[in-house]
Amino acid sequence: MDRQPKGLTLLELLVTMAILGVTLGLGVPAFRQMTLAVRAHGAFHELTTSLAMARTVSLVRGVPVVVCPSHDGVTCRPDRIWDQGWITFTARDSKLLRAAPGGRGLAIRSNRQRLRFQPDGFSKGSNLTLYVHAASDGPLIGTIKVSQAGRIRSERTPMATISSNSP
Repeated sequence: MDRQPKGLTLLELLVTMAILGVTLGLGVPAFRQMTLAVRAHGAFHELTTSLAMARTVSLVRGVPVVVCPSHDGVTCRPDRIWDQGWITFTARDSKLLRAAPGGRGLAIRSNRQRLRFQPDGFSKGSNLTLYVHAASDGPLIGTIKVSQAGRIRSERTPMATISSNSP
């Protein structure tokens, strides 16, 4: 009767743990980088969609439309912090068109408190720039800019640059 031992030897267990440690050591940073890229892509998409929809509604309906940061999905914030979301509404009757969720754990700041598209699609005042950061003190992921003519464009920082600057 030949007995086969059941279980692992100490050496097999140590080798398995070493392989697991190396795999996790390489995989966790890559996973963190991938989740940051997905969150950033989602925030850029939500912001540009909200801005484009606001401009389109202002042109089609011939009414001023406002986009501003909001913490409750109903009222505008008094500051320039877009982290907790933003709202889009018509300026004349304050009819809410869209309440967007927050920036998915990203820090989003702007140079203006709100953006108002006129009935001709132009943005009154200075250009709006939204700055998207990985965290409140994290590296810049990119910017979204709206010109006075209502043109929306986004610029993203290469993810390799972001990961090398991340803590």
